[in-house]
Amino acid sequence: IAFRNGLLDVEALAGDAAIADSVRMLPHSARWFSLSTLDSDLPLGVLRQHGDDEGAMAEGFGANCPAWINFIGELSLGSEAWIECLQRLVGYLLTLDTSLDVIGWIQGPPGSGKGTLVEAIEAVVGHANVARTDLDALSRPFGVAPLVGKNVAVISEMHVSNFTNVAASLQRLKSISGGDAQHVEDKFLRATARVRMTVKFLITPNEEPRLPDASAALMRRLVVLPVVHQPVRPDPGLSERLQGERAGIRVWALLGLRRLWQDVRAGRPAFQLPEDGRELLLEIEATSSPMKAFIREHCVLGLGNSVVTDCLWDLWKRYRAEEELSDKQARQTFGRQLRAAVPGLKKIERVLEGKRRNVYVGIRPR
Repeated sequence: IAFRNGLLDVEALAGDAAIADSVRMLPHSARWFSLSTLDSDLPLGVLRQHGDDEGAMAEGFGANCPAWINFIGELSLGSEAWIECLQRLVGYLLTLDTSLDVIGWIQGPPGSGKGTLVEAIEAVVGHANVARTDLDALSRPFGVAPLVGKNVAVISEMHVSNFTNVAASLQRLKSISGGDAQHVEDKFLRATARVRMTVKFLITPNEEPRLPDASAALMRRLVVLPVVHQPVRPDPGLSERLQGERAGIRVWALLGLRRLWQDVRAGRPAFQLPEDGRELLLEIEATSSPMKAFIREHCVLGLGNSVVTDCLWDLWKRYRAEEELSDKQARQTFGRQLRAAVPGLKKIERVLEGKRRNVYVGIRPR
């Protein structure tokens, strides 16, 4: 990560040694190229002082960014799991790395402080390193070019208009977040066939959208943080104070990044969602992929399970009626969505009670 006073070696920072031995700053060099840089020095003394003292985060560290520590404490209602998840996410957004295939999802109603939180994150990452986009732009030929070289792309809402190519937008979102090379076109410039993107998405909707994602591939990548706190009195000067604390917040985020990579190397999850985040993720999944919700609630998976296709189709129609979903779905569409949601599902013929019947293998009704 490029700071004004040098290049921070992230691999060394994430080592198992004490923080004093892990902070390795390299001089700026033409041998290292990046389109991303930060607008402040890294306060090495603060990083070394607090890196090995987890208890200092709540007490001593607050002196470096007091408005931020107080603000996220209010947003999270004091949830340590929520704060830890945010700390790791912001630290990850500082890097050029995309190997974790994650998408940040901060959801909350208007007036909840979500906008102020996102503005502070943009300042921490660096405004020059952040782009704003939407689903319409992702589906257009030239919509990806502005994201090249950026650390973060913020999608403030997941609105779907009559002109939005939802399938193309979601495919592009999943492809970029999954680290796939992209075909990039820019007006009046030659198209580039294979571009490795460094951008990570941060989505900040007011409510969960209805997006068609039968396989729930997008859901598996979401790091979900709900924001439900309504401030008693708006603080018009808070955003400016938070942006003034960005150097201290960056140190706070780097400590989360250190713990994130230590857990990844040890085989532990990079992100542990707070309880309300897990609940919201299930709601998002049920809205975007009713098939996944149906399977989770009414089916059992496994190689030893099987069911007649007509039986599962009837159960699915009853589920759609109970959930007040549209009943205009073809039998073939049901089969495609089921196979997308259950990798390895097989459809075979068996003789049952003297009749040849189509059977799904790998699933049965609960």
